[in-house]
Amino acid sequence: MKLLKRIVFVLIVVIACMLLDQWTKVIAYEKLSGKGMKSYFFDTFRLVYAENTGAFLSFGANFPYPWNFILFIVIPIIFLVGILWYVIFSEKPHPSEKIALILIAGGGLSNLIDRIIRNHHVIDFMNLGIGPIRTGIFNVADLFITTGFIIIILSSFKKKPTQ
Repeated sequence: MKLLKRIVFVLIVVIACMLLDQWTKVIAYEKLSGKGMKSYFFDTFRLVYAENTGAFLSFGANFPYPWNFILFIVIPIIFLVGILWYVIFSEKPHPSEKIALILIAGGGLSNLIDRIIRNHHVIDFMNLGIGPIRTGIFNVADLFITTGFIIIILSSFKKKPTQ
């Protein structure tokens, strides 16, 4: 794929991920903030507004400044720039791995935008589970990131051609 086409493709997918995530967060804020939990499909799927200052399952939510800034702003910027650089300029990754990395970058950038514009908070609003076995509260960006990692894990099980 030519460089310009690759850049355009990466930008379109990353921007689409970010727009979809930010749009759902605006809806969550408007429809769920301060209104309690809504339960669907026999309590398998819940919508509940939450603002998370940490990472996965609120890890690091109480870290003091500057550690929270370094961990949740600086390191993700470096990591995401690295991913985008690799996807755009490297010929090595398989197309499925490129898509996975683009999804991770799109979701990561959208959550990073939240942290920057919402005073280190990320809006979360979805929860899955059966009875007491539940996920943490997450958002669409987290779905993109998780999907990207699942694609990478599954693609690592494919047999690599021998030379």
